[in-house]
Amino acid sequence: MFVYSIARAVSKGWIDKRYASIAVRGWEGLKEHKTTLDGQLKDIYAGTGIEDNMVFYYNRPAPTNETHGLGAVIDAGIEIIRLRKSMQR
Repeated sequence: MFVYSIARAVSKGWIDKRYASIAVRGWEGLKEHKTTLDGQLKDIYAGTGIEDNMVFYYNRPAPTNETHGLGAVIDAGIEIIRLRKSMQR
């Protein structure tokens, strides 16, 4: 969500263009560390309720392409494309 927000803010002119590098570096980190070679999203935990048990949180599943992260990564990618186009003008 940080990548998405910063890229969008730069593209819209809400914040200075010097912040574009933060969004781009974040996107590169997502690609390198949170996706597989075939483009699958990994290491995003499923949503939870509220528990009084820390072990419950440590043992949550993190299935491939978890919907809690997939949409955010797609949105971030779209904003990075828009950011790159806006920087070419």
